[in-house]
Amino acid sequence: MKNLSFIVVVFIIFILAISGCSRKTSDKMIGKWKADSVSGMNKSMQAEVYYEFTKDSIIAYGFVHTQPLDRISMPYKFKSEDRGLLTIEATQTSTGQTGDFTVSIDGNKMTLIDPSKNAFILTKQ
Repeated sequence: MKNLSFIVVVFIIFILAISGCSRKTSDKMIGKWKADSVSGMNKSMQAEVYYEFTKDSIIAYGFVHTQPLDRISMPYKFKSEDRGLLTIEATQTSTGQTGDFTVSIDGNKMTLIDPSKNAFILTKQ
């Protein structure tokens, strides 16, 4: 009976340890994010921009003065992930151009740096 109690306790500790581990940034970024601010657009423009990350593409869409922006979908691949900093390479499908995006996530906030080094703060939706 003592052995069974010991095994149950060890199992519970193991489960708690696993549940406390954070997932990789690449897993955390999947989902819909809203830009808190948009580079090049001021508040009077009433812009709302969203980024949706799937396992293999970034979909960007939004509105300016309630007018919809063109929806852009870019496939991406992972280049590196080190200590919560993720680099992905996205391809503009219409031109074939590629560029590196850097992603870091802290709670429900994402910092997304585009290939032109513009930084965007996004909030998980």
